[in-house]
Amino acid sequence: PAIPFYQGMGFEPEGEEFLDAGIPHQHMVLNLQRDGKDACIKGHL
Repeated sequence: PAIPFYQGMGFEPEGEEFLDAGIPHQHMVLNLQRDGKDACIKGHL
């Protein structure tokens, strides 16, 4: 499974799992902080 792999790099699941083309996916978020400001990278697996 991909989720534990990405969690190991600091990503966290966001929201509910969903199906895309019949395949389960999960939105993942990586929160970053730069120059005291929050930034965020989002994607789905």
